[in-house]
Amino acid sequence: MRYVECTWINSLDYYTEEGKQTMIYISIWPRIFNSPFVNKKYYILTYFARPQYFDSNGNLMTGRRLRRIRKINADVFKRITDKVCYTISDHFR
Repeated sequence: MRYVECTWINSLDYYTEEGKQTMIYISIWPRIFNSPFVNKKYYILTYFARPQYFDSNGNLMTGRRLRRIRKINADVFKRITDKVCYTISDHFR
């Protein structure tokens, strides 16, 4: 990506079996798609303080015992590392 524009950075709280946790939510809009014919897409990265649970396809899961896909703002996130996930979304937050 040649040009990117960070649209949104936020620290979000979420709750697990262990209690309250915090994550960093970053939304990036690639400027190369600045065209009236292309729908805006945002690359969203999430940074967790603790390692997360993933299924065999790399989808972020709600926890070890509750084997459901965790959605953040109605988006399914994929694994980059144990603490970092991404998605491509139509909205930035």
